[in-house]
Amino acid sequence: MFDVTRWLLALCLMIGGLLIYAATGFEHAHVSSAVHPVFVSTMEVGGARGEGDIIHWNEGLVFGTVVIVTLTATLLIGVDSSSSGIKRIRCWILAVGLVYVLTFVAMMFSWREYASQATHELWGPFPAPVTWMVFGIWLVPGLFTLIYVAGFHTWFVVGKVQEDACSDSSESTIERTN
Repeated sequence: MFDVTRWLLALCLMIGGLLIYAATGFEHAHVSSAVHPVFVSTMEVGGARGEGDIIHWNEGLVFGTVVIVTLTATLLIGVDSSSSGIKRIRCWILAVGLVYVLTFVAMMFSWREYASQATHELWGPFPAPVTWMVFGIWLVPGLFTLIYVAGFHTWFVVGKVQEDACSDSSESTIERTN
């Protein structure tokens, strides 16, 4: 049988292990900076990219994917199991989680390509990795919010759970007035 608690514990331990690995095993990319030719007083321009940026790309990909999978798993736990449409909501959450992972992977691949090129073209209003981040990584979680708001009374708080919450609050109110 699928034990959610053990899977979440494994995911959390994996995140902790990756954080410890990153904190103890990485050196900072020593990139120099110079004064910007136009905005002299307020901005600096970065120097050549460090080789370490691309070398540690795999670790960033794994860490980000594990964090998104953990987020999706915790959202799945919040679904009320007595709901009539539980399979439908779980499919929606898994689909958005998959879109989120694919968006993150696309951003990571575009960043690796961007970091290895000497000339950088704009993709929309920004360079490709920034476009993926702004229009993907920041906006895709809004789909989780839409699912939660649209289906709150149907999939997250239904029947017995709502009655228990209402009865608990009314009982405590009666006890306080007596």
